[in-house]
Amino acid sequence: MSNATSGAVSIRLSDEAKISIDALAEAMGRSSDDLMVEAIERYIAEEAPQVAEIKAGIAEADAGIFVSDEEMDAMWAEFGLEPETARERAG
Repeated sequence: MSNATSGAVSIRLSDEAKISIDALAEAMGRSSDDLMVEAIERYIAEEAPQVAEIKAGIAEADAGIFVSDEEMDAMWAEFGLEPETARERAG
């Protein structure tokens, strides 16, 4: 957890989620608040880079920046897949 200045947030949880968090917190000897803060911080750490990569990819696509057919064929080959034929690419 970070030691940065914190603010209060109120959220609604299902009864099932609240019971589960409370039980987990008790089993771990921690507070429910600590577990929820940790869960949110982990979520942000995992999701934020993915969202940034998606936005960057969209910006590249909007700018007309795409990989070449040859680069795409090489990528598929790395996974043991056959590259598309020119006829398949044309649709």
